[in-house]
Amino acid sequence: MAFITDKEVLKSGLIIFRRGDVEHRNFYCRIKLPKEDRYKTISLHTSDRESARDRAFDQDADIRFRVKHDVAVFNRPFRQVAADYLQTQQRRADTGEVSHDRVKNLRNAFKKALEDYVGSTQIHLIGQDSWAGYPTWRRENGKGRFREHISDAAIQFEMGALNAVMNFAITKRLVPASHRFEGRPKLKTMRRDEFTIEEYRKLHSVGRKWIRAATTPQAHFPSTIIDLYDPAKMPDNLRRAHEANDEVLERIYIGRRFKNDTERLEKLFELYTKMTKAKVAA
Repeated sequence: MAFITDKEVLKSGLIIFRRGDVEHRNFYCRIKLPKEDRYKTISLHTSDRESARDRAFDQDADIRFRVKHDVAVFNRPFRQVAADYLQTQQRRADTGEVSHDRVKNLRNAFKKALEDYVGSTQIHLIGQDSWAGYPTWRRENGKGRFREHISDAAIQFEMGALNAVMNFAITKRLVPASHRFEGRPKLKTMRRDEFTIEEYRKLHSVGRKWIRAATTPQAHFPSTIIDLYDPAKMPDNLRRAHEANDEVLERIYIGRRFKNDTERLEKLFELYTKMTKAKVAA
């Protein structure tokens, strides 16, 4: 390294030096991790060589203790590790391994939720308690995009993002493997009895566009209602109106779009079962 000056080898794997690219004359030490081809550089905050030697040996002893007892050596805040993880995912998206939408959703999860929860926390201090406590914290400190409460789907995705960053930190050896999260907290969706006023407004708005698209004779003459609702012949504006209505309704119930028709039918049967049970009980 060209910027290293006044270098002194104290022992194998431990040196002290000054930096030629800074104005101050304080010493640094560089320590080789035992049995690894990795180094940690630490500022010693002194310009006195003898004091620098003593502090370097103290830092070396501390590093060896950490390695022996499986304690993190490289401390970084969650937001920095998350940023590094996002960069790797962006490269994967650029090569087609993952979608760009996934990277966008991950970035939103970090920015809108996880930053407030653990952004400034050192990665090695994020443990099982933080993992288990996230759903409660999230419901207490946020609202859903289309409903009053945060959906289970949103919480699950954010927890997946948190878990991915922790696994990334483990692979980069920023934390030991013992920091891997165990299990996943059980989520329980809050019971829905009726739509909120805001949800009614959204449904009313998209519903009017849907009806207008389907009942404007000038736009689709001489097509009949059967023609309009033939999947192969449905006009683009009517299809878009339907999709907008479906999206609002689906996000109200599960916080996202249904993955496929099977999932959509499962939800419909679930709602039907609840409705019929309620009528029988009454």
